[in-house]
Amino acid sequence: FFFQDRRRLFNEIQELRGNIRVFCRVRPPHHSNTPLAVSFPDSEDSSDQSRIQVGGKTFEFDRVFGPQHDQHAVYQAASGIITSVVDGYNVCVFAYGQTGSGKTYTMNGSARNRGVNYRALEDLFGLIQDRSSNFSFEVQVAQLEIYNEQIRDLLQPERGTKLEIKRSLDGASFIPDLEWVTVQDVRDVWNVMERASINRAKGATDTNEHSSRSHLVVSVQLQSRNLHTGAISRGILHLIDLAGSERVSRSNVSGDRLKEAQHINKSLAALGDVFMALLAKSHHIPYRNSKLTYLLQDSLGGDSKNLMFVNTSSEAEDVPETLTSLNFASRVAKIQLGKAYKHTDFGDTQKAARTIKEKEAELASAKQDCTSMQQMMEKLSDSNKTQQFRLDELESRLEEERAKYAEATSRILRLEEQLAQSHQILEDEKRMSHSLVEELREQKRTVFRR
Repeated sequence: FFFQDRRRLFNEIQELRGNIRVFCRVRPPHHSNTPLAVSFPDSEDSSDQSRIQVGGKTFEFDRVFGPQHDQHAVYQAASGIITSVVDGYNVCVFAYGQTGSGKTYTMNGSARNRGVNYRALEDLFGLIQDRSSNFSFEVQVAQLEIYNEQIRDLLQPERGTKLEIKRSLDGASFIPDLEWVTVQDVRDVWNVMERASINRAKGATDTNEHSSRSHLVVSVQLQSRNLHTGAISRGILHLIDLAGSERVSRSNVSGDRLKEAQHINKSLAALGDVFMALLAKSHHIPYRNSKLTYLLQDSLGGDSKNLMFVNTSSEAEDVPETLTSLNFASRVAKIQLGKAYKHTDFGDTQKAARTIKEKEAELASAKQDCTSMQQMMEKLSDSNKTQQFRLDELESRLEEERAKYAEATSRILRLEEQLAQSHQILEDEKRMSHSLVEELREQKRTVFRR
């Protein structure tokens, strides 16, 4: 009872802390006789473990799955978070850990032991079938990989790696040319996932010859419509198998494989930087430092539900990488993302009720604005009276100046007329004087001739 009560309190703290969960899964040793380098303090109740001990250090997570836990047990613990996408939540699930620690097995599984991806889609269509009498659904699936910081559509590989991430008008991240396939049932989903797996870039390293060298992202868009109210809910589920981080010296890689490892480590480091900034509540979160974090910006820092699987090895030779992964996961577990929200467009009846409330609020706001405007107009009226008095005074002075200007103009015209007359008299006198002089000269010439 003490143990169960402690788990209940722990889960309540998780709910208060926000919507991010961290599950740890320990891979069995490669050989059954290899001793485990990890231990489980909660081993008295293996069905509900939350702590793991490595190298003398104890880590606590929402759940810890030991080598004895199968795929069914792992998915059952995660199913509540994953299937909430049906209700309109955005959900992001990703597996993190060193190469060969079991990430791909957890997310994808094998033909006989399906992983989270297949079980989640099967579960979703089961819920869709259960709700079909009250809801209609549309489901679309897309798959992409991020390889050497290039995005490749696994359903349309001929498009190459020129895909770019954009931001919509409402601030959401999306890839404009990504292929989305509408699926009707689980068989359609499996066909799509099989088609994508054939196109996925794979490589071989000495650490794990089947290790994938790219981040695999399976995205599921789900839209439901309530047949009674018309309310529409939209959710998106991201299922991510991250490429493994490994020490380059141990992997014995070179050339293209070395370049791959460097890109992977840079991308995972960018993911770590984002988590550390979220933990520190920084004003700037470096989402754009990698394609992976930019694509997941809405999930990592928004109103989504997040689940991280930290996959670790159980063998002694992997203890340094195991400690690195667990330390990283412990920091992620401390992040407070806040409450997740449903993405719902309300039906006609609900819309009408919401519209009435909104209009009432608008009316109250408008009345307040009118009161404020009335007060402002009264102040302006007093101010206008003062301004009108000054304006009347200025107009009176302007009329006086206009009269003075008219009088001055009239005087100038009279003076110009008098001046013109004076010039005319002067010209007449000049002509008369000239005539007299000429007449006098003529008389003198006549006298001399005599």
